[in-house]
Amino acid sequence: MYRHLNFLTSLRDAGQRRQLLMNMTSSQTKTLCEIAKRIADGTITILRRDAETFARKRLVLRTLASERVGVSRKKEVLKRHHTLLPILLRERYIIETIIDEIRRARRASEQ
Repeated sequence: MYRHLNFLTSLRDAGQRRQLLMNMTSSQTKTLCEIAKRIADGTITILRRDAETFARKRLVLRTLASERVGVSRKKEVLKRHHTLLPILLRERYIIETIIDEIRRARRASEQ
């Protein structure tokens, strides 16, 4: 999964994020939802300035993190709540997701 995070690091401009929302593939959607899942589960420690936003968008995060919700529905949710995208794309959350994914893969290979 962490190899799909490469596209996230280049999205600085609002126009680039808008293009991502319009032309998002299913793997890109799943990657963003994986970050949302780790934030909702508490695996990633959130920044203090983002805590209020995530508290307000709690149901959106749960929808993105849910395995029962389809990818097309998650794309619609991301388009509707596009203000959440720059927060999910913070470098700290991306890096912690990559580190957590590497740890998980390492644990699986040891067993």
